[in-house]
Amino acid sequence: MVLTTHQRFAGVWSVTRDIEDMGGGPSGRFRGLARITPDGEGLRYAEQGLLKLGQAKMTAARVYLWRLEGASGVAVLYEDGAPFHRFDWARTQCADSHQCGEDHYAVRYSFAAESWHTHWRVTGPRKNYASTALYLRASPAERPGEATLVGRAPGA
Repeated sequence: MVLTTHQRFAGVWSVTRDIEDMGGGPSGRFRGLARITPDGEGLRYAEQGLLKLGQAKMTAARVYLWRLEGASGVAVLYEDGAPFHRFDWARTQCADSHQCGEDHYAVRYSFAAESWHTHWRVTGPRKNYASTALYLRASPAERPGEATLVGRAPGA
Protein backbone atom coordinates (compact mmCIF):
# COMPACT_ATOMS: atom_id res chain seq x y z
CA MET A 1 0.00 0.00 0.00
CA VAL A 2 1.34 3.40 -0.99
CA LEU A 3 0.77 6.02 1.70
CA THR A 4 0.06 9.67 1.14
CA THR A 5 1.79 12.31 3.25
CA HIS A 6 -1.50 12.84 5.10
CA GLN A 7 -1.80 9.12 5.89
CA ARG A 8 1.84 8.89 6.96
CA PHE A 9 1.86 11.86 9.34
CA ALA A 10 -1.65 13.06 10.27
CA GLY A 11 -2.47 12.38 13.91
CA VAL A 12 -0.90 12.82 17.32
CA TRP A 13 2.78 12.08 17.91
CA SER A 14 4.74 11.80 21.15
CA VAL A 15 7.90 13.94 20.91
CA THR A 16 11.08 13.62 22.94
CA ARG A 17 13.80 16.10 22.03
CA ASP A 18 17.26 16.23 23.61
CA ILE A 19 19.14 19.51 23.29
CA GLU A 20 22.88 19.71 23.80
CA ASP A 21 24.29 23.21 24.17
CA MET A 22 27.88 23.20 22.96
CA GLY A 23 28.48 26.84 23.86
CA GLY A 24 28.47 26.48 27.62
CA GLY A 25 24.76 27.06 28.22
CA PRO A 26 22.35 24.58 29.79
CA SER A 27 21.37 21.44 27.89
CA GLY A 28 17.84 20.18 28.11
CA ARG A 29 14.97 17.97 27.11
CA PHE A 30 11.56 18.63 25.60
CA ARG A 31 8.69 16.16 26.05
CA GLY A 32 5.31 16.77 24.55
CA LEU A 33 2.83 16.07 21.81
CA ALA A 34 2.72 17.12 18.19
CA ARG A 35 -0.59 17.15 16.41
CA ILE A 36 -0.42 17.08 12.62
CA THR A 37 -3.72 18.00 11.00
CA PRO A 38 -4.96 18.87 7.51
CA ASP A 39 -5.29 22.63 7.06
CA GLY A 40 -6.72 22.96 3.55
CA GLU A 41 -3.33 23.68 1.93
CA GLY A 42 -1.37 20.73 3.32
CA LEU A 43 -0.75 19.92 6.97
CA ARG A 44 -0.36 21.96 10.15
CA TYR A 45 2.21 20.82 12.72
CA ALA A 46 1.42 22.08 16.25
CA GLU A 47 3.65 21.03 19.14
CA GLN A 48 3.29 21.69 22.87
CA GLY A 49 5.00 20.27 25.91
CA LEU A 50 7.42 20.79 28.77
CA LEU A 51 10.94 22.06 28.12
CA LYS A 52 13.61 21.62 30.79
CA LEU A 53 16.81 23.62 30.24
CA GLY A 54 19.21 23.08 33.10
CA GLN A 55 17.10 23.76 36.22
CA ALA A 56 14.49 25.86 34.38
CA LYS A 57 11.15 24.31 33.37
CA MET A 58 8.74 25.97 30.96
CA THR A 59 5.91 25.25 28.58
CA ALA A 60 7.05 25.33 24.97
CA ALA A 61 4.98 25.41 21.80
CA ARG A 62 5.51 25.92 18.09
CA VAL A 63 3.60 25.68 14.84
CA TYR A 64 4.82 24.90 11.34
CA LEU A 65 2.96 24.61 8.05
CA TRP A 66 3.74 21.64 5.84
CA ARG A 67 3.16 22.17 2.12
CA LEU A 68 3.18 19.05 -0.02
CA GLU A 69 5.59 18.72 -2.93
CA GLY A 70 4.91 15.69 -5.08
CA ALA A 71 4.14 12.31 -3.55
CA SER A 72 6.50 12.51 -0.56
CA GLY A 73 8.14 15.92 -0.44
CA VAL A 74 7.27 18.47 2.24
CA ALA A 75 8.21 22.14 2.36
CA VAL A 76 8.22 23.21 6.02
CA LEU A 77 7.18 26.82 6.55
CA TYR A 78 7.07 28.96 9.65
CA GLU A 79 3.57 29.79 10.87
CA ASP A 80 3.71 33.13 9.00
CA GLY A 81 4.39 31.28 5.72
CA ALA A 82 8.13 32.07 5.49
CA PRO A 83 10.17 29.11 4.17
CA PHE A 84 12.20 27.04 6.64
CA HIS A 85 13.39 23.75 5.07
CA ARG A 86 12.30 20.66 3.11
CA PHE A 87 12.25 16.90 3.57
CA ASP A 88 11.32 13.82 1.54
CA TRP A 89 9.91 11.05 3.72
CA ALA A 90 10.06 8.41 0.93
CA ARG A 91 13.81 8.27 1.53
CA THR A 92 15.15 6.53 4.64
CA GLN A 93 17.22 9.64 5.36
CA CYS A 94 17.35 13.12 3.91
CA ALA A 95 18.96 16.42 4.83
CA ASP A 96 18.49 20.14 4.28
CA SER A 97 19.66 23.43 5.74
CA HIS A 98 18.45 26.97 6.35
CA GLN A 99 20.30 30.22 6.86
CA CYS A 100 18.61 32.66 9.24
CA GLY A 101 20.68 35.82 9.46
CA GLU A 102 24.06 34.68 10.77
CA ASP A 103 22.66 31.41 12.14
CA HIS A 104 22.91 28.17 10.16
CA TYR A 105 20.40 25.37 10.76
CA ALA A 106 21.25 21.93 9.33
CA VAL A 107 18.73 19.10 9.67
CA ARG A 108 18.79 15.41 8.92
CA TYR A 109 15.59 13.35 8.96
CA SER A 110 15.50 9.57 9.51
CA PHE A 111 12.32 7.61 8.83
CA ALA A 112 11.22 4.17 10.03
CA ALA A 113 7.88 2.40 9.69
CA GLU A 114 6.35 3.68 12.95
CA SER A 115 8.67 6.54 13.92
CA TRP A 116 10.89 9.32 12.65
CA HIS A 117 13.81 11.38 13.96
CA THR A 118 15.14 14.86 13.36
CA HIS A 119 18.77 15.69 14.01
CA TRP A 120 19.56 19.43 14.09
CA ARG A 121 22.90 21.19 14.29
CA VAL A 122 22.62 24.95 14.78
CA THR A 123 25.59 27.29 14.69
CA GLY A 124 26.02 31.03 14.68
CA PRO A 125 27.55 33.90 16.62
CA ARG A 126 25.21 33.28 19.58
CA LYS A 127 24.04 29.71 18.88
CA ASN A 128 25.89 26.44 19.11
CA TYR A 129 23.70 23.43 19.83
CA ALA A 130 22.56 20.05 18.59
CA SER A 131 19.11 18.61 19.06
CA THR A 132 17.72 15.17 18.34
CA ALA A 133 14.00 14.39 18.42
CA LEU A 134 12.15 11.09 18.32
CA TYR A 135 8.55 11.02 17.09
CA LEU A 136 6.32 8.04 17.94
CA ARG A 137 2.57 7.69 17.39
CA ALA A 138 0.98 8.73 20.68
CA SER A 139 -1.11 6.12 22.43
CA PRO A 140 -4.56 7.12 23.75
CA ALA A 141 -3.10 7.09 27.29
CA GLU A 142 -0.56 9.73 26.24
CA ARG A 143 -3.21 12.15 25.01
CA PRO A 144 -5.59 12.94 27.86
CA GLY A 145 -7.57 16.05 26.97
CA GLU A 146 -5.61 16.28 23.74
CA ALA A 147 -8.07 18.70 22.18
CA THR A 148 -7.00 21.28 24.75
CA LEU A 149 -3.28 20.64 24.31
CA VAL A 150 -2.25 21.18 20.71
CA GLY A 151 -3.66 21.79 17.30
CA ARG A 152 -7.05 22.91 18.54
CA ALA A 153 -9.02 24.51 15.74
CA PRO A 154 -9.44 28.27 16.05
CA GLY A 155 -12.67 29.05 17.86
CA ALA A 156 -13.02 25.48 19.11
